[in-house]
Amino acid sequence: MKPILAILSLLVIGFCAFGETAPEMSVSNRVHIADFIAIISITNAVTKTYGDGVHPVIGTNRMGYGKVERMLKGSHIPQPFIVRQNISKPEYNWRQLEEGRFLIFGIYSGGSGCPFGFYGLAPVIGAGSATDIVLWPNTNSVAEAVAEIKKELKK
Repeated sequence: MKPILAILSLLVIGFCAFGETAPEMSVSNRVHIADFIAIISITNAVTKTYGDGVHPVIGTNRMGYGKVERMLKGSHIPQPFIVRQNISKPEYNWRQLEEGRFLIFGIYSGGSGCPFGFYGLAPVIGAGSATDIVLWPNTNSVAEAVAEIKKELKK
């Protein structure tokens, strides 16, 4: 599974490097590559820069505390957990991490979870019901998105 992750990451980087839009990854691919999928709430979102010891700043991350509202895949997420999104190349992300609710297709990275892929972090609009809206290419209600994800998990 790790070679697939590396290949897909290189494809996204390649498309973006040449000014192309990121390829839309199917829900099926996102479901099977993600370590975890959940509907989460983010609080305390901040921007942090990091260096490599030689250069004071080589990248920028958005970080926030996440709390799982509903787990769809995976089970090893502590409460609360840190969500980290690299924003050094903002064109790689569908939405930037901020306070609010999201559907996350995540991968584990050290002590944090990171959205995977261009559509790895999709905003959820609403007050917490099944009719809330998930903003991604095929805008769906939460109930429809969850049903589509569960269908893919059975494959």
